[in-house]
Amino acid sequence: MTLDFIFGDNGEQLTEQQLKERTEFGPAFDYAQANFGKRGTGRLRYFYYFNKFWRSCRQTHLYVDRYVTKALQGAPHAVEENEKRSRYVFLNELVKETRDPAKIRAEALNILLAGRDTTASLLTIAFHILPKYPDVEKKLRHDIDQLGSELLTFEALKNLKYLRYFLNECQYLPRVPSDLLDF
Repeated sequence: MTLDFIFGDNGEQLTEQQLKERTEFGPAFDYAQANFGKRGTGRLRYFYYFNKFWRSCRQTHLYVDRYVTKALQGAPHAVEENEKRSRYVFLNELVKETRDPAKIRAEALNILLAGRDTTASLLTIAFHILPKYPDVEKKLRHDIDQLGSELLTFEALKNLKYLRYFLNECQYLPRVPSDLLDF
């Protein structure tokens, strides 16, 4: 879902090569992220995990750059299509602001980084809380069942009020002392 939001690629029509690249992107992104802060600063920073670290960074950049190039090449058409379908694609919005591929890549990676870890934390807390409150789970299930067979889209998710309220509340739970949450 995050890749769909950022790149406009829902992954439904991937070739074998694209599927392989997407599968390799995750571990490369993880490794680069985990080791970026460890390498430090100064003149020796380029020697830290030289092979695997830099290979992971290059692989991550190449993967994102393909989407950036596609967005830049189809910029006017993509923006028009974005406005017609009312489907938000982050790269298309970035192209409206700048034509610098390095800046677009950096912004896309920042959003990907921010969206991934915070979402994982939020879902962990939500799944910890749900079994403790069956009435909340029942209300959530009822809210989600209202979608019926409707395709789950970002707009449909925004309209699930009880789910949104529940997730908003879960965002503040980590600030509560852990002994109150019975972790």
